[in-house]
Amino acid sequence: GTAGKKGGALMKKRRVWRWALTIAVLLTESGLVTTWLQTSPIPYSSLNSTEQGSKGIYRLLQEREVHVDRWETGWDRLPESTGHVLWVIQPEQKVYFPEVEGEWLKRWVKKGNTVVIWSGPKTPLSQELGFDAAQSADGVRKVKMAPTTEGWLKEVHSLYFPHGHQVEGSLDRVWMDEQGSPRVGKRSMGRG
Repeated sequence: GTAGKKGGALMKKRRVWRWALTIAVLLTESGLVTTWLQTSPIPYSSLNSTEQGSKGIYRLLQEREVHVDRWETGWDRLPESTGHVLWVIQPEQKVYFPEVEGEWLKRWVKKGNTVVIWSGPKTPLSQELGFDAAQSADGVRKVKMAPTTEGWLKEVHSLYFPHGHQVEGSLDRVWMDEQGSPRVGKRSMGRG
């Protein structure tokens, strides 16, 4: 009888240890996955220095002594003052943009602010502001830009468009490539 009780108790201890080991392994794995997800760079973020990040632009502006900051709040929290530039990169990926927010952003621009949009075709944000993109006729990605005498643009000789898009819409000004495809557009609203 005693040997049977000891054998049963030993079996229970082994089962408990197996379960404890299994739980420990699962917790360790979930901790590693959570850590990996938290350190994965967010695409198009100014904190991301990978090829999909915009940290290089952020640092370039800092080096040129342009005041830069990160906007990490809602559309209704953009600065009240004028003269600001908001860069929105690939808004179709993360930006929820209801019609009410579009009107608010238009008012913000009309007050004297600027929105720079880098996106592909048919994004709600760019369409709301009167821009769109389409595949260029030749599909070329790296293009030589038409010479200009305008500000810093005169230093830019070529641009790279990852998907070969060109800009469309009712625009006030367009910067063409050497082949005559509209690549960069500007649309004025009020004082912005």
